[in-house]
Amino acid sequence: MCLPGSRTEALDSIAGWVSGFGLAPSDKDDQKTPLPMYEWATLRPSDSSRVLWTCGEGSGKTALVQTVAGHFSELGRLNSTYAFIQSHPTETIPSNVFSTIARDIADLDLLRKDRLLDVIATNTSVRRTTNCKTQFNNFIVTPKDLPSIGEILIVIDAVDESGDEASCVELIALPTTYAHRIPSSVRACS
Repeated sequence: MCLPGSRTEALDSIAGWVSGFGLAPSDKDDQKTPLPMYEWATLRPSDSSRVLWTCGEGSGKTALVQTVAGHFSELGRLNSTYAFIQSHPTETIPSNVFSTIARDIADLDLLRKDRLLDVIATNTSVRRTTNCKTQFNNFIVTPKDLPSIGEILIVIDAVDESGDEASCVELIALPTTYAHRIPSSVRACS
């Protein structure tokens, strides 16, 4: 967690983004300064607001996203958080990410729970798959047409500790590449 009163500009900007008010770099950020603490997917203007990746080794990414998660949890608006823990590699593995997130969201939204149950009840291979892309498409993207009350915040922490480089790349690429398919009420932050 960030210390009280610290990193307020970044935290306020991210909170505004989650609430649908957009995310913009500070006026101080230009081509000559390092990237801001946050970086967002720039696929299409309407899609880029759905996925946020914090970047920079040793820059306090975990403290930043945990503070945001804590804030939205207190407001009852944190739907799922998944943290890779280097000291527990068998418990936090890439093949568990999207199924865990889907279950967390389903626990809070009965329509999504019904849709998820329909998906897994009719397709055993989807229910048992460890393929991240299959899980992402069936568990996160499929219920796209469902109504949502407020934004759905998903936090995935320490993706860089998710295992091998290929796993890390896939976990970043899926929500970034398919941001246009994620329901517009979903915000994914890492």
